[in-house]
Amino acid sequence: MPQHEPPKFFDGGGYEKMMGRWSQAAGQLFLDFLEPPRGLHWLDVGCGNGAFTELLFTEAGAAKVTGVDPSDGLLETAKVRLQEHDAELIVGDAQTLPFADQEFDAAVMALVINFLPDPPKAVSEMARVVRPGGTLSSYIWDIDGGGFTMEPIRVSLSGLGIEAPVTGPDKARLDYMEQVWRSLGLEDISSTRMEVPLIYEDFEDFWNSSIGIPNSVANAVKSLSESDQSVLKEGLRKTMATGSDGSVSYAAAINATQGRVPQRT
Repeated sequence: MPQHEPPKFFDGGGYEKMMGRWSQAAGQLFLDFLEPPRGLHWLDVGCGNGAFTELLFTEAGAAKVTGVDPSDGLLETAKVRLQEHDAELIVGDAQTLPFADQEFDAAVMALVINFLPDPPKAVSEMARVVRPGGTLSSYIWDIDGGGFTMEPIRVSLSGLGIEAPVTGPDKARLDYMEQVWRSLGLEDISSTRMEVPLIYEDFEDFWNSSIGIPNSVANAVKSLSESDQSVLKEGLRKTMATGSDGSVSYAAAINATQGRVPQRT
């Protein structure tokens, strides 16, 4: 049986092991929803390790992508990942973007909006730096709707009377994102919820990649005694769908929204 080591937090590669593969799977569905024209200059806000940025090149035919993220560690991983593409990567804050007005054709936030202290400010900044007629878009795990990637563990913890809240579930709601887009005067707003099949090599792959990076769910698990962790783990193992090859799977889900910057008159 293959051995799986828990990833390390924000070393880039560790984040990739936990979330990169699923952010790319979700990102592909998101791009199918957007149907963007090719040859655009994109701004990727909160680009992280470059998983979605890479999709903008390989799947959306981006001419150039500028990525901004507060984490030096993740950007170092992104630089390696994107070295064959025309990508510019900058340390920065989503709520005070270091760019001129109307600099980009489109701007996107992939798996970011729930972490922002002030999402309307960030989206306003995106609108400022995108040309008239350009698009602003975002996707995020549907936390309130049970679509979070670690939802099976959260549910099992809840059954033990332990809550593991995820950051910003209210900001991940479709109606919230739509309201933010409308409040900024964006046009042609559309939204959707899409299921994302998550398939792990085996249960140990699921378990280690889920709890290996510090977050509320992993921290709640690690707060348990070893015996209680074992009970939780084995109970969960029995409930998850298992394929004939030993793989385990379940369906996460994302909420996605897009809108257009109005033409100036």
